[in-house]
Amino acid sequence: MLAPLLTPKALLGDDVSKLWEMAAGRSNSLDKMSKAPASDEQASTSWHRAGEYGLMGLLALGMCYVLLLANGNADFGAPTPKPLQAPWPQPRQSVPGWLSLHLSFLERLSDSGSSQQFDLIMYGDTLIEAWRGTILGEPNPRVQGCSEIFHSHFGHKYSSLAFGIAGDATANLMWRLQNGEVRKSIKAGAVLLHIGSSDLTYASFQGDAHIDAAWNSTAVRTVRIAEHVAEMLPGATVVVLGLLPRGDVTLHPNPDAFKLPSKFTGAINRINSHVQGFVEAHGRGRLRFLDCRSFLLSETEDIDEELMPDSAYPNAAGMEQLAQCIQPAIQDAIGHR
Repeated sequence: MLAPLLTPKALLGDDVSKLWEMAAGRSNSLDKMSKAPASDEQASTSWHRAGEYGLMGLLALGMCYVLLLANGNADFGAPTPKPLQAPWPQPRQSVPGWLSLHLSFLERLSDSGSSQQFDLIMYGDTLIEAWRGTILGEPNPRVQGCSEIFHSHFGHKYSSLAFGIAGDATANLMWRLQNGEVRKSIKAGAVLLHIGSSDLTYASFQGDAHIDAAWNSTAVRTVRIAEHVAEMLPGATVVVLGLLPRGDVTLHPNPDAFKLPSKFTGAINRINSHVQGFVEAHGRGRLRFLDCRSFLLSETEDIDEELMPDSAYPNAAGMEQLAQCIQPAIQDAIGHR
């Protein structure tokens, strides 16, 4: 189904729309001229003009076609649904606590003064905020004990920051980074990046079929975020933590909520594969990929209910397992700066 906005004026604007109408009108005039007797000189001029007007018409048609594809509102019979993607980048200022957290991160950087030197900075979503023991800045039973795990493995060993906000998608993290959370004045040894899980969550709100359709844009945006951080912090090694396994929370309390593969597994596998492939091909040692999924699985290769009781994010016991996977990679990254 073609969207109703696919008209020359709506697609191209008033100026190009006039070009379209001019070309169409002059084409009609040429049709009338071709029916009237003309001298050889007039005929030559008419054919010359016909070529010009014909070219104008083809150019207008070409521009319509290109913008039609770019608009993305046309359906040419492709069976895969296109999820409604959030603008890139985009804040979440309407979410209570979101802006306050972002501003607190900026204040933390400002408080560090001119040094702004850290061994480890973590950027990301719910998983990264969980290290602080909060959800959207507030204590939450789901992440109780996680801040102690962070301190045990990272906080007392390194000068560390955990800049995560629960529910952030790739578009939200990129906005935060572009608005002060990463800056060239920062000196960091290692950066841990985790983002993209919420993109799949929001896609699932439109229907399960949209989850697989969201993997490509999520992977591409994750790579762009990693590149941006690496560019802003040239002395740091950026470790991209692959997306963790996820079950189907809508099935709770049914045990099938922890079964793998779930409706998210295919998209997670594709995202991780794409990001890992990019890092290995273009990372030049400054980008690394880390896969910790196996640390959160049971003996049956399903999600371990004791580590991820909501089948989506780890509890304190799960974060302990995750820290054991992450710490050697961080230590190695810091040691190679």
